[in-house]
Amino acid sequence: MNASGSQRWLSQKVALISLELVHATDNRERDQCLMKVATALKNSMKRNGDFVARYGGEEFVVVLPNTDVEGALIVAETLRANVDDLQIPHSLSIFKPNVTISLGVAISFANYADLPETLIETSDKALYQAKKMEETATDLLTITRKLKRLFQSINHKHPDYV
Repeated sequence: MNASGSQRWLSQKVALISLELVHATDNRERDQCLMKVATALKNSMKRNGDFVARYGGEEFVVVLPNTDVEGALIVAETLRANVDDLQIPHSLSIFKPNVTISLGVAISFANYADLPETLIETSDKALYQAKKMEETATDLLTITRKLKRLFQSINHKHPDYV
């Protein structure tokens, strides 16, 4: 890679989505569940270079090169919706009948100063916050979109107020 190509690579954003199954199935059904979820996640990737990897027992990571926050949140919502669409029964919960996922999103630049460990740690913290709130992180996206539409509506009707 020449110097300009290296500079271009170092200025690209990279997104990392950490996700974990919530309301996973019992041990007998776990392997089948993980395979179905992994397939749904993999099929959600639309660009060359985007990839999914299993990161632990019921955890996965999604790496999205050259992706900004908005793009990463769109992918996160797609992942959540695609897993929800599987409608994998969760026999151990009386609250939610199907397996779901919680997601944490982090963005960084692809440079040497931002170590991969830092990006993983940031993404894991976001995932922990999503789990702590007992909601999927993409529920925050829904709230953000509603607020954005509200502000756009206010701005359109009353441009002096915003």
